[in-house]
Amino acid sequence: MDLVEYRQETFEQIKQDYLMFAASRDFESIDVVPVAAKFGYNIVNGTDEMPWYEGQTVLQLLEGASVASRHQSDRFSMTVQRVHRPGEDFRGYSGTIVHGTVNVGSVIKVLPAGLETTVERIVTMDGDLEEAQPQQSITLVLRDDLGINRGDTFVDPTYEPHISNLLDAHLVWMGDKPLAVGRSYIFKIGMRQIVGAVAKLTYRLDVNTQKQEACETLNVNEIGLAQIELQSPVVHETYKVDPFAGRFVIIDRLTNETVAAGMIASSQ
Repeated sequence: MDLVEYRQETFEQIKQDYLMFAASRDFESIDVVPVAAKFGYNIVNGTDEMPWYEGQTVLQLLEGASVASRHQSDRFSMTVQRVHRPGEDFRGYSGTIVHGTVNVGSVIKVLPAGLETTVERIVTMDGDLEEAQPQQSITLVLRDDLGINRGDTFVDPTYEPHISNLLDAHLVWMGDKPLAVGRSYIFKIGMRQIVGAVAKLTYRLDVNTQKQEACETLNVNEIGLAQIELQSPVVHETYKVDPFAGRFVIIDRLTNETVAAGMIASSQ
């Protein structure tokens, strides 16, 4: 704002232009703050240079922002991060609960196989629990000896997320080399790493005009909608329904570089 002499009319024009631009972006709320970063005005403390602004500073907005997940579910969900088999008498499956609660005696479903079993023990570093809550890291011991691997998902039997190897997803390309349609990449979705490819680019988004443009590749910092084909089905949700289960990254198989971030829009 120091570059425009702290003029309120300039701020209001920029604010209205941005709100019009963002109207179709599905934000829950938008706060617009006039700042002068060179002097720190309205970053941490307010200023007398802009007496017409009576809102909060950037720091106040950040400190008061809600960090709760938009997806609130009482249905249990946990992805297996590690399988423990120290001996013949113990087999446990470790992970962090994403949603819901689980109890000793709970019936759970293993995805993508769709098999059901019962929880016999909930093991933690501080001893066994009768019940575990969201964000707790636990190890589950199950009644049945099933073929469960890292990346499989435990869910409440009433919960039916999507399971598919064909996805439509928004990509933010971060790699120095352009996206190669049809090339084999690693897709890291939750705890699973699956080989797959971008089968087709539906469009590239012009971030300035919001227009959708036909394209054959994505370059660094470009955004587009892609059709993705994985070598095996993966448990997921759309990003709008559940950001945790609807996001992924793409890794170059040769360089091990993370080249894109993705948000699942739909699946087949």
